[in-house]
Amino acid sequence: MGRTETLDHCFMLEGEVEVEFEKGPNITMKQGDIMTLRGGIHQWHNRTKTWARMACVFLAAEKVKTENGQTLSTYFAPFPAAKP
Repeated sequence: MGRTETLDHCFMLEGEVEVEFEKGPNITMKQGDIMTLRGGIHQWHNRTKTWARMACVFLAAEKVKTENGQTLSTYFAPFPAAKP
């Protein structure tokens, strides 16, 4: 899972992917769907047996501040080790 300090606009061109969030329900994006993300920890999954194609535009943005004044920064969780 990861978070970036950008404003992300993602366009689902073909196939489908599931977006998993740290908090909240997962969302399945299908062809024609558009998602805008800012500061949420998330991860993408293609749970189908077909290719999925997305186009994403990342725009510079101010860092996200929580209600208690905490500033959120870029975060990338380490990838789990590959299974043999």
